[in-house]
Amino acid sequence: MARTMYCHVNGEIVPAEEGVVSVRNRGLIHGDGITEWLRAYGGQVFEWSAHERRIEKRCEALSIPVPGDLDERITATLAANDCSDAVIRLSITRGGGPALAPDLDADPVVILGASVPPGSPEVESDPVVMQTVTTRRGSNGDPFDERGTRLHANLELARSATDRYRAEEALLRDSDGFVTGGASADLLFIDDSALRVPASDPVSTLRPVVCDLAREEGIPVEAGRYSPSAIREASEAFLASAVAGIRPVSYLDGIAVGGGPATRLLAATLEELIETRTTLIARRPPVRGTGGRGRFAVLRYRRRTAWPEEWG
Repeated sequence: MARTMYCHVNGEIVPAEEGVVSVRNRGLIHGDGITEWLRAYGGQVFEWSAHERRIEKRCEALSIPVPGDLDERITATLAANDCSDAVIRLSITRGGGPALAPDLDADPVVILGASVPPGSPEVESDPVVMQTVTTRRGSNGDPFDERGTRLHANLELARSATDRYRAEEALLRDSDGFVTGGASADLLFIDDSALRVPASDPVSTLRPVVCDLAREEGIPVEAGRYSPSAIREASEAFLASAVAGIRPVSYLDGIAVGGGPATRLLAATLEELIETRTTLIARRPPVRGTGGRGRFAVLRYRRRTAWPEEWG
């Protein structure tokens, strides 16, 4: 028998199949709202402060007020579903009626849903095939790009294009042809000198975390404007998202790229950070007899033997 999941709809906990909003809701009619995907570990949303700032920024661009009790609603949603490890979908719409002109005094409608995430496969066994698509991501700072219909229409166009190539994720570019990231995750890559990051706004709250972890490990981080060919020629490439974590890119446009020691190290240190913040028991025992911090010491040894000397 399928497990009954519950959602939080405008202050009420109801079975997901019974959650409803008005047919006059502007989020339904005009896409007048935002959606944010969150990942909870041990009952806590990872990087909640960063998500909260992003939610406030996106809603401010649309002049939608943000309720001050979002964290309490998230906690209630997790409790109702009896799951501390979950993927959470948070949507905020303006509410109001179907008129074209928005009612700036309307109370926003908040919808929260939770789902049990898939298992946590080893990073090497969960690679992603990517395909460059013609769909372009909107320019930074355009408030209409935050609207659900416009944002998700572009992303769905990108994803549908990947189906023709049997790819799982799309590589998007800006109007000038430079890489912005994936449809639902940030794309980062490694060359002989640094971890390279597109200069565009992050797709996910995880990108700044990964960049900080890289700096702590002595890996230089450089932001710039890159063409798809730079990723195809990289020694390693991976996706980073709040929901799925770090996943190596196995192929881009049919050309093998793959992960490597840097991808494995960053995935391991991210896992350690999550475990430290949420006080979870480690999923895997450390490698014994290596000194340092178990498997992390092994990865650092591999880094020293396989990476440029200037990385340490």
